[in-house]
Formats: sequence, structure tokens, C-alpha cells
Amino acid sequence: MKNTAIIISVVLIGMVGWFIFMPHASAPKPVVEPTVATTTQPSTEPVATSTPPATKPIIKPVTTPTPKPQPTPTPTPTPVDATTYYTRAEVSAHASTQSCWSIVNGKVYDLTSWISQHPGGSSAIKRMCGVDGSANFNGQHGGQSRPERELASFFIGVLR
Repeated sequence: MKNTAIIISVVLIGMVGWFIFMPHASAPKPVVEPTVATTTQPSTEPVATSTPPATKPIIKPVTTPTPKPQPTPTPTPTPVDATTYYTRAEVSAHASTQSCWSIVNGKVYDLTSWISQHPGGSSAIKRMCGVDGSANFNGQHGGQSRPERELASFFIGVLR
């Protein structure tokens, strides 16, 4: 009789729980743990168990960590072929505004396109066409990084 009371209690608790947790249209579906009837003494009477209502398993979304963006590698500028050599005679053949080459600190530069763009005026560049312009450049811009970067963009070779 004692076992029967335990079984009935378990069944009633299961039914009450089922009605309480029964899904409603606006409420989320609960997670229902199955209840198991246990007895403390062996019995020959059949044991009735309650079957919990069928519920869908709770599926948690799998989140993968967002990878940190890797910095885009700065492309290494393709080095200008420093093995191209010019003589003073070759540089002096380019002494016009149509083809203006100059030597600055042992390197040869094609300044033709820079003549009209030079912030200090075209005459400063025209004086350097076909000759060694190191004194002019260093006297005006020596040690300044921006003019040196601009000049480097016109590099075509090395003086032999």
C-alpha cells in the first residue's frame, strides 16, 4: 500500500507538472526532466510510471569565435634595377625640357615630367637638365625627407 501511495504521488506530480509546463502559444517550451518512480521496498505489484510529454531538445547555437582581421601586408616596392649605369655623356644628351636627366649625389634621375610640377617653378629644374644637379638640390632641399622621396620616384640608374 505504501508503494502504491508513492507511485500515485509521482504520477500526480508528473501530471500537475505537465499541465503547468504545457506549452502555450506565447510562452517558450520548457525543458522537462523525466521523472522516475522509485521504491524503497521490493514489491510484487506492477509499478506505474508517468511518461513525460515529448519535448524538443534545446539546441544552443554554436558560436565560433570571429577571427581577428589580419593586417594586409604592405607590398614591398619592386626595387628599381640599380645595375643600370649611365655616363656623364649619356646624361648630358638629355639636357632639354623634352628629355631632362640630371645627376644628384651619384644617381641619375629623369626629371622631364617634374619640370612643370616643381613647386619652386620650372626654372629650378631646367637648370639641372643634362648636368650634375647635386649642389642645387642639396643647397635647397638637403636633409628634407619629402623632396628626397619625390626625387627618388624619378630614379633611373646610377652614374658610372
